[in-house]
Amino acid sequence: MVAEETRRDFAVAFFDKLRARLSQPGGPPPLGLHILMGAEAPAKITNMVRNIAAGLMAPVEIVARKTG
Repeated sequence: MVAEETRRDFAVAFFDKLRARLSQPGGPPPLGLHILMGAEAPAKITNMVRNIAAGLMAPVEIVARKTG
């Protein structure tokens, strides 16, 4: 492993913005993470942000280099 960084603050901000876009009048944009998450995307995003903020989940960015 070359580097490891907790991305908690980035994830909270990203999902807060996504949740706000999903709840705007006119609905979500035509393409986005909500397509993969389905009709329950707003509830899933709310739960994910709550769990990240509470420290129950920890998104981590890992940079690795293949050897050999």
